[in-house]
Amino acid sequence: MLKRKVVLLAVAGILVIGSGLKAAQIEMSEEEKSDTELYHYTQGFEETDPVKFWCSNGEYTVNFKGLTEEKVHSGKKSFKLDVTFEKGSYFYWQIPLPKRIPVIGKDPINFSGHLLIGEETTNCKAGLGRIIYFSPIGHGGNRVISKYGEAYRTTNGKWKLFSGDLVKLTSAPALAKRIWGAGGDNISGYVPGIYLHLRGRGRAVIYVDDIKIEGQVPTEEAFKEETIRRWAPVKERMERKLTYWENSLREISKNLNSVEDEEKKKELEKKVSSFVAQVAGIRKKGYILKGEEESKISSFIKATKEELSSQNQIF
Repeated sequence: MLKRKVVLLAVAGILVIGSGLKAAQIEMSEEEKSDTELYHYTQGFEETDPVKFWCSNGEYTVNFKGLTEEKVHSGKKSFKLDVTFEKGSYFYWQIPLPKRIPVIGKDPINFSGHLLIGEETTNCKAGLGRIIYFSPIGHGGNRVISKYGEAYRTTNGKWKLFSGDLVKLTSAPALAKRIWGAGGDNISGYVPGIYLHLRGRGRAVIYVDDIKIEGQVPTEEAFKEETIRRWAPVKERMERKLTYWENSLREISKNLNSVEDEEKKKELEKKVSSFVAQVAGIRKKGYILKGEEESKISSFIKATKEELSSQNQIF
């Protein structure tokens, strides 16, 4: 069973360590050290603006960005973004977290945040969501934290609560379908930040307040160890596949001199060279994509071996 410790990671966006915790940890033996900890983050937008631009497929003009006293869910201030969209369809801002959140355990990691859409907003949907990345492959994505991942055109002048379990919102199995030799239980997810989701064309006036994230999470060391453990079977399968490809491409290349048709020979040489480079790139990045990589390379090797074999040249 996993032992647990409590570490307050951030309050109002500032890293803190609970009083007395350090001394208690020093007294713990190596065997007693916990591999989980309590992640606690709150952002009330009372002192600083932590929001940064993330990504977009268009052009926009920021009319205002920062803290305001115009509308608040609690306290004296909230975050306000007033932006006009000129081209494109999506415009995302993010709040980077002081420490990434592993989402590989069974314990819930509860998120809550409040958003209000100003009455000046036109032709735009807004929401609060989480950013997700998967180790060790580095692919990621984003999703609004609501029942069906939906954003809203209006909150009718009231604060809208966005809440959910970050663990349940993680969808590694869907990503794993694209990775050769992997399943959902081979990939580890983590959340590096929260994002403000804006889509549409027009003007958006958005207020955000009282963000909170809390739950029991693996420590960074435990997360890294678990990521290695989960990925090990995929890595082993991939090594066998890459070795087979490399050996097969060398054999094909070595026997191309026996191809009498010079045009055909040059075509095969070009393809072999291309696939050798592709296999080297796959080995470097550390994973194989199913369709565009695995199928094409395997099909070429099989077809070429059969063709040369039928001519009694190799294999």
